[in-house]
Amino acid sequence: ELGINTNLNVPDQLIDTLINKLKAIADNVKSITVWTSGESYGNKFDYIRSGGNYQQWRTNIIKILDQVPQIQVRIMTTYSALSVYGYLEFLHDMIAIKNQYPDRFILDTHTYLQYPKHLTIDILTEDYVKPISEQVEYLKKTLTNSTSDQHSLFQAERLLQYFRERINNPLPNLTALRQQFYNYITEYDRRTGCNFVQEFPEMQDFFNSTVITKPGYDITGPLGSIAPLKAWESPLTAYDNHVQNIYDEFIYSPIT
Repeated sequence: ELGINTNLNVPDQLIDTLINKLKAIADNVKSITVWTSGESYGNKFDYIRSGGNYQQWRTNIIKILDQVPQIQVRIMTTYSALSVYGYLEFLHDMIAIKNQYPDRFILDTHTYLQYPKHLTIDILTEDYVKPISEQVEYLKKTLTNSTSDQHSLFQAERLLQYFRERINNPLPNLTALRQQFYNYITEYDRRTGCNFVQEFPEMQDFFNSTVITKPGYDITGPLGSIAPLKAWESPLTAYDNHVQNIYDEFIYSPIT
């Protein structure tokens, strides 16, 4: 058995090389599975996976399935706070491919991100229950009774149950995690030239509600208050330095 893990966002000539090599060995191995990952649809996919291109990714999935009939493609998902809006469209698209290649295209849905905590669904608000519920209902209507399909449905239902329980029992450091989410997204946009609100307009109200102090001023986190940023510091650099200073003080202070 052979498994190949790839993001499928590489130049065409590399995909063609992969296909030719797969054809050459396909009859000499028990099975070949190409594993690849996706968590949302269109521009949201591109934002989550910096450097990614959803249309290229999808095109290459079809290309491999068409040209190497002996292989199976398996989609992995790491479901984060950024997956909620866009994931239903992603499911529609993936189920369409699954229907075209029913025995060779496997979709593992709703495997939820656990770390870093500030990007998990744990930070979201109750109004996010509705879009996740819609995803579960869609899967109930479209998936078959196969073992893999029922496993995907189980994972989706489990994630919805987990999220509902989290709404009723929020994390004790929820406010700090939401502030870290804001800081992370702000810095990510600065570094990549992306625009979170433009790509995730459904999350604009939530995003605006997560900020306690804007980067450039005092940032309060679980380890206390950080001094105002120096001109050359990013919010994340300042926070990292703050944590390092606490660590150094603890490690290197003389025992009394």
